[in-house]
Amino acid sequence: MPIKNREQFFASQWTLDELSECLGGRRGFTDVDALTERHGKFLLLEFKHPNAMKVPTGQHILLKNITQVGNGDITAIVVWGEPDKPIAAQIYKDGECGNRFHITKDALHNLIKRWDAWADAH
Repeated sequence: MPIKNREQFFASQWTLDELSECLGGRRGFTDVDALTERHGKFLLLEFKHPNAMKVPTGQHILLKNITQVGNGDITAIVVWGEPDKPIAAQIYKDGECGNRFHITKDALHNLIKRWDAWADAH
């Protein structure tokens, strides 16, 4: 669902630090930047600033684990770049993390369209 009112959207964001303090160990909550579902198949998108060298360790573990427990039904794509200007991506599927690769806006759109066609067919 698109954001209709950016000011209201940002004003409604919860601070996860306090909630994370309820968890044991060094765990914390993470947000999900984008998530969609089609016929029980899920696509999760995580966006990173272009200067972020890699996915943080805890988030990397989470993405590997969540795609593994999904039995192929959960795909995660990490996208690096400025808003609407992707430069790189990395795919998590079946508990595996692929290599980071160069991507353009059109290529990202095509990747999402291919996922949607796959999910629609299954």
